[in-house]
Formats: sequence, structure tokens, C-alpha cells
Amino acid sequence: MRAMFVSKESPFYRKARIIHLSYLEKDVLIVHLINRFREAGINGSDELPKYIAEITRCHPYYAQLAFQQTILYKALYKKIPDRDELLQQILLADKDYLEKVWEGIYTSRDNVLILKALARGGIYINDLKYII
Repeated sequence: MRAMFVSKESPFYRKARIIHLSYLEKDVLIVHLINRFREAGINGSDELPKYIAEITRCHPYYAQLAFQQTILYKALYKKIPDRDELLQQILLADKDYLEKVWEGIYTSRDNVLILKALARGGIYINDLKYII
């Protein structure tokens, strides 16, 4: 996507400004989500906005995706998704992107080993002996 705007051969070269999203303040995001849920007719506890802030780590794209998926889920199933259902909906919405990222990673044995070590909670010297 980025190449469409920064490559001299692209028809969209310099036709848009690239904006890098930064993380939102947790309290501000939670208040915003509470207000937006109320506007959408979803009243209740603050647990859902807090959970969204927690799982998205206050990233604007993923926070809005979680909000969007909650609204869609409620429209389809007439209920608010629980934590597992919401996480599943977010992952399904970004499935194509996640698969594309994985395709770029899994072709390198080193990358897979590093990711496995990170998923276990860190990289240890024993993990690195296979990479180096």
C-alpha cells in the first residue's frame, strides 16, 4: 500500500500524505468509547470499553475496529459480544491482512523461531543458538 504513494512509478506518487497513528491515552479512549456506545444505544458497564482499551493497547485503528465489530455483532445477533466473541470478530475482520503478514514471516526459519520465543514470553540465549 505504501508503495502506491511513495514510488515514483506510481500514479498516486505524492498525492497523499502518510499519517502514522500513535497510541491514544487510555482514559481518553475509554471515555470516548463509553460516549460512542451510548450514542449507538448500547448502555451498560464500562467493562467493554476498558476491555477494548486493554486488548488494542489503545491503538486507534484496532480500537475503532473493536467498536465497529461490537456494533455489527449487536445488529446481527441482538446482543453485545462477550470478550471471546469480540476478539474472534476482530481477528476475522483482519484475517486477510494477518495471513499476508504471516506469509512474509513463515518463509524464514529464523523469523519463526524468534516469533515462537517472543510468544513464550521472551527470547532466551538457548533460542538464539539456532538462529546465529
